[in-house]
Amino acid sequence: MDGVFVGPVDLSANMGHPGDHGHRDVQQAIEDSIAHILACGKAPGILTTNDDFARRYIELGCLFTAVGVDMALLARGAEALAKRFKV
Repeated sequence: MDGVFVGPVDLSANMGHPGDHGHRDVQQAIEDSIAHILACGKAPGILTTNDDFARRYIELGCLFTAVGVDMALLARGAEALAKRFKV
């Protein structure tokens, strides 16, 4: 195993805060996880669509950070296209 990927949405649900991955306890667990993964000599990774969280995780040492979700990116692009051509 070369790395460990943290899933904030799954983690928040497992911690009793479904839909609230910004909850203080969840954020602390994420920060602790990143530190532990690094201490084991592995690459921590995470997914977030929140710019502030992404920057924070990168500062903490995340080596692979997914900052978008393919379906959301596709949907927003399609919405923007439709808006440009809407009569």
